[in-house]
Amino acid sequence: MTRLFPTLILAVSYCSLFAQQWVEEQYDFLLTPDIPYGVATDFNGEADSLFLDLYLPQISSTSPHSGRLPLMILVHGGAFRLGDKADPQFTPICESYARRGYITASIGYRLGFINDDQLHNCNLVEGFACNFGADNAEIPRAYHRAVQDVNRAIRFLTDCHEDYGINRNNVFIAGESAGGFIALGAGLTDLDSERLPYSFAQSTVPAPHAPSTADCPHNNGKVFGDSIERPDLGPVHEQSAAGTLDYNVRGIGNMFGATYGNLLAGRDTSKVRPAIYTFHKRCDLLVPVDSGKIFEGLSWCYSSCLNCTPIYNTEPTVYGSRGLQSLNSTNDYGYLIQAEFAGPEDPKTCLPFIPGGCLDQFENNCHSYDSRVLRLNNMALFFADLIDTAKMLCPVSSLQSSLKAPDLIIYPNPFTESFTVRSPGDHQLRSISLYDLQGRLVKQFTQFTDTRQPFRLEADDIAPGIYFLRLEMENGVAAVRKLVKQ
Repeated sequence: MTRLFPTLILAVSYCSLFAQQWVEEQYDFLLTPDIPYGVATDFNGEADSLFLDLYLPQISSTSPHSGRLPLMILVHGGAFRLGDKADPQFTPICESYARRGYITASIGYRLGFINDDQLHNCNLVEGFACNFGADNAEIPRAYHRAVQDVNRAIRFLTDCHEDYGINRNNVFIAGESAGGFIALGAGLTDLDSERLPYSFAQSTVPAPHAPSTADCPHNNGKVFGDSIERPDLGPVHEQSAAGTLDYNVRGIGNMFGATYGNLLAGRDTSKVRPAIYTFHKRCDLLVPVDSGKIFEGLSWCYSSCLNCTPIYNTEPTVYGSRGLQSLNSTNDYGYLIQAEFAGPEDPKTCLPFIPGGCLDQFENNCHSYDSRVLRLNNMALFFADLIDTAKMLCPVSSLQSSLKAPDLIIYPNPFTESFTVRSPGDHQLRSISLYDLQGRLVKQFTQFTDTRQPFRLEADDIAPGIYFLRLEMENGVAAVRKLVKQ
């Protein structure tokens, strides 16, 4: 056993150093703006040209990290009706990931949905009427169009992988707010059965002519008739120029977004299961941290504190960061999810000076970061361990090429009392050993039943900190994974 420690420490140290390649901001980059990647039909039946901005890290050809680089797709927010890929508040994120070594694309996508034709006004709230869709289908249809566009952008870039130097096996998607919805939708929706019913053909609705919606950004420049038809929007994945979807989404980053419905339940087993980094403030009024309707907390504040019309047409149920974490652990779906939270719970109060309350959020909006630098760095650390390269496997003994990092899932990570292990394929586990940063054995598990099914391990008796988990298979294959006890 003593011979293991130097090997373990060497392997962990080497892997950690290699992972810094995707964490430290160390490269210059070249920005190519407004690359056209498609044309699609918007909510009013008009053609909309689609563009992306590409940030290419400048890595020396002599560097061991040159050649095929991971692709980071970043999606801006804006309630599916506003925002821009080149927003000055968003571009620093794009620059940050390009400096870390990712080929980074900021995606412009179709914006807007059909507003209802009612008068909605709310004192002190500019653009209040812009939040109302014509019915429950409209905002989900805007989401579906955006997911299609992001998938189209990924196909465009991966079809041109030779030109851009992209490793198609290492695709990551991340976004803020509505962009988080879209990132989760693009990364998790791979079965036609997962399409929202609203994405199919819907009945024609009256066009919005109310003065209160005329100034909504997504309506600017639009010419509306008496009504607007709503055809079938089609699948989330359209045909690739190369004929197949020859890429793998390794990781998804969600910043205060959610999924429409439970997207963790269905999965194409032939595809890599993406890991998920997600951050949320608990008092978020726009997107619930657990489950509920979009704008649910905001609607309560507007109606209860300002006597405004509650925001309606916000179906179906969405699952925020804590909701996804709960779905995953309750149902043993086996996703690796790193969920981080900040801020107080929503107190649902109109009283002043209550943290997280309605009036407090005029100054301290909970639909935001606590520290953007911290969360983006945490996401970079999380993604670095997912990069699919031989060097990232961190062997302790002889590793077989069939044992890939995304196949071996440990969740939740960080954990508090227990964690679940899902072993790869038909590999039977012989032992699981937990070591501290000094290479000392802290805990060992050797009694298993059928480890080909997810199983839970208790570790509530160890101190909080960073550990390394060594998993040894019956066939002699072993692997090391980082594990954090909170």
